[in-house]
Amino acid sequence: MNTTIQLKIDGMTCTSCAGHIEKSLYKVAGVTNVTVNLATEMATIQSTASHTELIEPIVEAG
Repeated sequence: MNTTIQLKIDGMTCTSCAGHIEKSLYKVAGVTNVTVNLATEMATIQSTASHTELIEPIVEAG
């Protein structure tokens, strides 16, 4: 079952950062939709993945 998860992402400085994070999250199994908002520093993710599975690719994206 898909759930909507919102994660606060500190440290994004440009739209490229947001794009890298979106691409990384789409690679996670179970992710169906991702929106990363640079201005609010929030990611909204529709997924069957757990919070832990979603945080790792964000950290790896830098």
